Amino acid sequence: MTTTTTTMATTTPAPTPSPTECAAPADDCRDAGCCQQAGQTCYEKDDFFAGCRSSCEPGSVNPADPEQYRTPWSCDIVGSSPAPAPIPTPSPVQPVPSPGPGPSGAFRTSEVGSSKDRLFEFVEVLTNQPVSGSKARAVQSSGGAAGGIVSESQGYGLLLAGTLLAAMGSDSDFGRVSELTYELFLGWRRMCELSAAGGSCQDDEGFQCGGGQYPCLPHWKFGEDLTQVVGKGAAPDGDVDALMGMLLAVLALEGTSREPAWLGEVGQWAYDTCKQFYFSSTVASPSGQHQIVKLGSCWGGWGTQGQNPSYHAPGVYRLCRDYMASHDEKYGGSSMEGDRFATNWETLIATSYKMLAATQLGPDLRRWTSTPGSDGLQRQRHAGCRVRRRGVKDHLASGGGLPAVSFRGGPSSRLPESGCQASGEEGELWAMGVFPGCGWRLPGGDHPPRMAC
Repeated sequence: MTTTTTTMATTTPAPTPSPTECAAPADDCRDAGCCQQAGQTCYEKDDFFAGCRSSCEPGSVNPADPEQYRTPWSCDIVGSSPAPAPIPTPSPVQPVPSPGPGPSGAFRTSEVGSSKDRLFEFVEVLTNQPVSGSKARAVQSSGGAAGGIVSESQGYGLLLAGTLLAAMGSDSDFGRVSELTYELFLGWRRMCELSAAGGSCQDDEGFQCGGGQYPCLPHWKFGEDLTQVVGKGAAPDGDVDALMGMLLAVLALEGTSREPAWLGEVGQWAYDTCKQFYFSSTVASPSGQHQIVKLGSCWGGWGTQGQNPSYHAPGVYRLCRDYMASHDEKYGGSSMEGDRFATNWETLIATSYKMLAATQLGPDLRRWTSTPGSDGLQRQRHAGCRVRRRGVKDHLASGGGLPAVSFRGGPSSRLPESGCQASGEEGELWAMGVFPGCGWRLPGGDHPPRMAC
């Protein structure tokens, strides 16, 4: 007897993209081809942008577009998948203890104790007190260009401790966290003291800390024993982390019944560091209309000097502005010093936001260029400047902040409207408009700096 088996051919339906794979309302949806928000469709505007909208009339102008970008929409539909239904929110679950609990027994995710336990573990695993007879606590780095003690890791530790201290309330471990905050500050202060011997590039403006004895911005790298300088020059990323940690701790505790004995010392150092940062880590533009953060006290600025958008911290600049204005009588050279500085901080804040806005990357990293407009940063995309994604994104995400730029091979980018020619990843950066001569300009004709990679 013969048995015949028939197999039915089946077709597997194409998977429906999840909402997280689709474009948000304000995003360019050309790559995704679908929209996160139910009821919206990805409509093409032109060759360079498509957006999620509920409806679109060909040839119309979207009044919701920024004024300088109000050009007609083609309204061609991009992609064929309808907007996916939202994923139901899962029921709340009880937090599961971390496999690596801190000193109190578990990492908690529903209360401040989570941050506290993580700080304690951070201190236990990554810090020590290497100087005999000193409470100074150092954050030890490892690997790559780091190793030893670097200002970025030390500043991060001070930021962690200061932020937690400001948020603790009446927690039973307040005294311990207060002591750790001061010990990490002492480590930062020792780094500044060791930086006074030379090479800090803060001499011209004058040392502001320790009654004029020390630069407030330390060299970027020290030996593991915190007795010798290894790498000279200050780095703004670590500097603003440490500065914010000091400011938050002082502002949260002053005038309360829990004022620690170190409050006045740290309060003075924070005030002086605000001044030193403005003097030594920022620079005015050629027109005098803008002030921008540099790559460090010794490098960077306008034109070909180099720039890293990830170093801009306008929130910290606002803290310094307000702190100096409210504490100049206590810590400043005069009761009006902070008020006179306010305009300087405002210029730096405004320039930082302009820099951040002008260097935003679209999904295909097409070049942004500009002509002077009402906002000083009117931008226009150019079809001839398509570039590879990975190389530029890797460079800009690295946060290296080095004064020189190195490149690996890659395609060439022609910029016909400016006559610029560059190859490899340098060409990609030219194509983004962040090199002088082919980039955007600020009001007054100021070129932005070259991007550091």
